[in-house]
Order: sequence, then C-alpha cells, then structure tokens
Amino acid sequence: MKFFYSTYKLLLIFISFSVYLLVSAVFFIFLVPFPFKRRRVALNLNVLLAKFIVTALNFDIKQTGPLPKEGSIVIGNHMSYLDTLIYLSRFKCLFVTSVDMGRRPFLGQITWLSGCLFVERRNPRHLHKELKTIKKYFDNGFMVCFFPEGTSSDGRQVLPFKKSLFQLGLETLAPIQPIVLTYKSIDGVKFGDSNRDKVCWYGDLSFYKHFMTLMTLKEVKIELQALSPILSSDFKNRKELSDISHKAISEQYQHNLGI
Repeated sequence: MKFFYSTYKLLLIFISFSVYLLVSAVFFIFLVPFPFKRRRVALNLNVLLAKFIVTALNFDIKQTGPLPKEGSIVIGNHMSYLDTLIYLSRFKCLFVTSVDMGRRPFLGQITWLSGCLFVERRNPRHLHKELKTIKKYFDNGFMVCFFPEGTSSDGRQVLPFKKSLFQLGLETLAPIQPIVLTYKSIDGVKFGDSNRDKVCWYGDLSFYKHFMTLMTLKEVKIELQALSPILSSDFKNRKELSDISHKAISEQYQHNLGI
C-alpha cells in the first residue's frame, strides 16, 4: 500500500511539473524581450504549481499573522527547497537566490524558468549592480523575498545572516517582513533529530534520495508565521537591520521548537 501511495503522489507531481516546465519554457522563449512581463507570468505559474504540490504532499500549513503586503521585502529562515513552495502557496513573491543555485543541474533550470533573480554573494564588487537590478523589480510592484542565511540549514537553529541584501531595505526604505517557518511534525512524530532530514535539505544531502523519501510521507504539519514588520527607515546601516531581523526570527523559531 505504501508503494502505491508513493507512486501515485510521484505520478501526480511528475505530470503537473512536466506541464509547468513546458508552459514556462514557452513563455520564457516568447517573453525574453519583456523581463517584467515574463516574471509576472512565471509568478502566476509558480503559485499554481506550489498550491498543487503542497496539496499533493498533504502539507498541513497553519498560517498566523497577516500575509506580507505589496511593497514589503520578505525574509525568512531556510531549511529546504520545500520552503519556497510553502511561501508561494500562500503569497506571490520573487525569490532572490545565489548564482550557484542557478548552475545546479535540474534545480538551476527550474530557478531560471521560475523567474528567480540571482546574486553572487561571495563577490561584493557585484553587489551594487545586483541590487540595482533587484530594485527595478521591486519598483515595478514585485514583492521580493530572500533567505538571509544564504543557505539551507538542518533546522536546529537559524544560521547567522548575510548582510549584503539588507542594503535593499535601506535604499528603498521598504519594511522588512520577517517570516518564521517551522516544521512541526512528520507523520505524527514531532520534528526533531529522528526525522528532520525527511524535510530539511542541506549540505551534501542527495536531492534525489530526499525527494523520493518525501514521496513516502503521509502528512507534514507546518507553521508559517508573519512577525511584526521591521521599518528599514529606523536603521542607519545594513548590519543593524540584519541583526534585529535575525534576532526576531531566531528567537521566535527557538520558541517554536520549545528551546
């Protein structure tokens, strides 16, 4: 029975994803000269796919706090590629990710088709140009989202934040909307050391093995919390803005884990 259940979910996701890739590729080709329009179409497709997949995976998402408002910069803790699906199932946002992710086989192609914006975090000389590009999309009504940890974690704690992208908040004076994502339980068992690798994808974990394990899960309970917005205009530099954002997200996440 478990085999048939996993196969059924895999088939559903495979078909939906194949249709998504085909349609996205067509729009990508025809809308290359119109980057803003292309990304608006991509966002709509992303939301449809995300809602379908989180339903197929039987993700029970409890949302607390108001959804991020247009004109906000969304940030959050990061544990898996699943995080982006959970976000997109609740609100539209344009993700900023690393150029390394864009170069990964399969996942890299998906990030391109889905309209992600790319940054080279290790080369500060590129920062001004990359921020200028991101700001153009923000100024054209896109809600921008990034994960300040710069990588995914094993879910034990919130990693230190990279500060560079917080410059966007200082330049736009847009409020920072902190989001805390907590995996609460997996198949009725509280999220912890015994099962965290079933949803967290980090380090050198194999994407294929992780994804196939995901197909065997019956239910994942998740809490998605929107904390109080942080006013960028209250801070003089990105270090201060980054530190207060990390404190807010980390303290709430530790509280959620019962630590």
